[in-house]
Amino acid sequence: MKRISSILFTAIILAAFVTFFSCSKDEEIDLRDQLLGNYYYSQNITTKFSEIALLDLEDETEIFTGILTITKNNKISDEIIITDDDNVTYKANAITEASNGVTFNIPYQIIVFDEGNIEITGFTCYILDNMKYDGGYESNTKTLTFGFEGIVNVYIDDNLSIDIPFEVITIGTKS
Repeated sequence: MKRISSILFTAIILAAFVTFFSCSKDEEIDLRDQLLGNYYYSQNITTKFSEIALLDLEDETEIFTGILTITKNNKISDEIIITDDDNVTYKANAITEASNGVTFNIPYQIIVFDEGNIEITGFTCYILDNMKYDGGYESNTKTLTFGFEGIVNVYIDDNLSIDIPFEVITIGTKS
């Protein structure tokens, strides 16, 4: 009887050992994967002339359409790179799982152009479950929405320049 108990005990330990070491670790899901790809987008760019004290002008809104691409930043695990069809590139981070997809924020950053630099930062244009985000992607409709605002410095001449604020809201559909 002791021999059967010993064999049974050894078999249980061996089974537990095999089960423990044969189970693979669950792979972490990279939330950025949901965002990757190309999007047909419509972008409303509002130049905030009304916020410039020296000018007595109304705000102007222009609508642009095109294709933008979202890729992973391989150096930062919680960041995506958004590139539009004019090759303008900016970043989004703080990617968080949501009930219908993912949300994200657009941090302060400087976009460099030949003509000068533009400073941008995200602003709330996507609300989900009473929480505010700079952007979000809804997986069931494949819709991407995000917004940012910024300042572009325009040189009038060698002695005069003016900061012009602007706001961008982008809505895209994954292709």
